[in-house]
Amino acid sequence: MNLLGLYRNPDEQITCPRGDDNFVFLGYDLIEERTGVSALTNCGGFTETFSNDELSQQGLIRSFVRAREIRDLLPINNPDEPHAHCEMYAIWRLES
Repeated sequence: MNLLGLYRNPDEQITCPRGDDNFVFLGYDLIEERTGVSALTNCGGFTETFSNDELSQQGLIRSFVRAREIRDLLPINNPDEPHAHCEMYAIWRLES
């Protein structure tokens, strides 16, 4: 069983979620607003904005600064692509 902790659109790097030190930070995902899918792994790639080599084993971006940069560049580089309009989520997993 996986128990995840999420923080939507953080303004800064958050090292651990409030209230529980047993969560391990995994990275950031960019979730397309309309359909709720990951723009990083489910949209066929946005090679002009990021490389799949930047993704962790879990398909996430580890750096807050880079995740925010990708989020901001996606709609600029892909103005007609609906999957380019994303919310940024910080993600942790509970380690037992």
